[in-house]
Amino acid sequence: MKKYIVLDSNIIVSFFEGGFSLAQQKGIFSSPEDIIILKYLLKALNKNQVNLILPEVIILECERIKEEKKEELDKLYLAAIKGVEEATIPNKRIAIRSRQKIKKTMEDICADEKVEIDLAWKLFKEICNHKNTNVIELDEKILLNAYKRGLMGKKPFMIRRSNSKDPDFNNKPLHDIQPDCIIIESVKLFLNDKEKFELYLGTNDSNFFTSNEKQTIHPDIQKELKLEGFYLTLADLLNKVLGIKIPKKQKINNEQSLDAFPLVAKDVTDEGRGEDSLKVIKG
Repeated sequence: MKKYIVLDSNIIVSFFEGGFSLAQQKGIFSSPEDIIILKYLLKALNKNQVNLILPEVIILECERIKEEKKEELDKLYLAAIKGVEEATIPNKRIAIRSRQKIKKTMEDICADEKVEIDLAWKLFKEICNHKNTNVIELDEKILLNAYKRGLMGKKPFMIRRSNSKDPDFNNKPLHDIQPDCIIIESVKLFLNDKEKFELYLGTNDSNFFTSNEKQTIHPDIQKELKLEGFYLTLADLLNKVLGIKIPKKQKINNEQSLDAFPLVAKDVTDEGRGEDSLKVIKG
């Protein structure tokens, strides 16, 4: 029996956060996925183990978010570099040369992490163009059905409220066309004439579930798609559906590290121990 998988946008976006070392250390991103997992998906497609249903709206969303993540990286590291300067200036035992070294290291890591984002995007584009990937082009019918879905309040539609200075229009519910609804309607259209298949969903979006605990897919979606299973990460989906065991990412230690970055003041001032103790190691 043919196996289809559908991946929500947030599953792909998580691969654009795999290199956010500083963000992870600060707790902004907690569980990004390693891009090696995308390689395993590509292998599964090559071996005809699975077929991917990919609504075009996901490709468009991910292309936009990819650039937004790069901008987030710039802001994150600029703020951290400013923190280095502010935290170390009062400490006369830290030479200007040391501060410049830390700044250069941080700039290099930021550039490396942008490369990671581009590598994830390149892999994703290979997956998009694969013969076993079914790209569902966005058209008027899908848009209309997604709009109707929103009007009926069917999940994964999420009620948004207007923000207007006019009290007559402020806080009114907005029934806009949302990407999540487009995804569901695209998948429904594709499967309309298909028989004897298994469908699995990868999503970490609470709008697809009955609660924030993400234990049960909302009946609006389950009834229409007749899912065999759902998974919060691509790694888990590949493991449980296809039996693919993905090794845990090994932490790489080299001469660069984020451990000395000024997330806490004493990390940077280093209690006056001097430049040698300010080596930074990327992890």
